[in-house]
Amino acid sequence: DGCPQCMAVTTTACGGYCRTREPVYRSPLGPPPQSACTYGALRYERWALWGCPIGSDPRVLLPVALSCRCARC
Repeated sequence: DGCPQCMAVTTTACGGYCRTREPVYRSPLGPPPQSACTYGALRYERWALWGCPIGSDPRVLLPVALSCRCARC
């Protein structure tokens, strides 16, 4: 808060294809479970923004994916 500018940050994220199932018919048991690619483990890195006024905190924490896994949403 208080920093006058935005800074674009590129960080790692999980992406890709997890196996999904699209049913051909409606089951009385409900839809099959769907998985999405999500973080298996992550760490946070501390970055400092530029041009912030004196007295404001220029530090932000950004997540960095260390591994990914398929899991239910």
